[in-house]
Amino acid sequence: MLGGSHGTLIIGKEGIRFVSKKLNESRTWLYRDVQTIGTSDPFRFRVSGYAETFTFDLKERLPEQAYRLAWRSVYSDSPVDEPASRRKETRDESLRP
Repeated sequence: MLGGSHGTLIIGKEGIRFVSKKLNESRTWLYRDVQTIGTSDPFRFRVSGYAETFTFDLKERLPEQAYRLAWRSVYSDSPVDEPASRRKETRDESLRP
C-alpha cells in the first residue's frame, strides 16, 4: 500500500473506515482504538491507531462537520449526535508507523 490506494473514507458514529475495492487495503478504526486524528488542511486527514498511522490525501474537501464528529469521538467522552457517516473519495498516499 505504500504507493497509494483509492477508496472511500467514511467517518461515522462508531469509527472511521477506509473502504477499497481491494479488500486487503480496507481498514476500520473503532474510536476506542484511535490514538490521534489530525488534518493539516481540508484535503488531508490522518488517523493513528496503536499499530499504524494512515495519512489520506482527499480528492474533495473534508467536511468540517465530519471532522468535528471524529474529533469529538476520539477526544471527548460525551455521546455524539451527528449524522452516522460522511463519505469522501480518497487516495491513501502514505503509511507511516
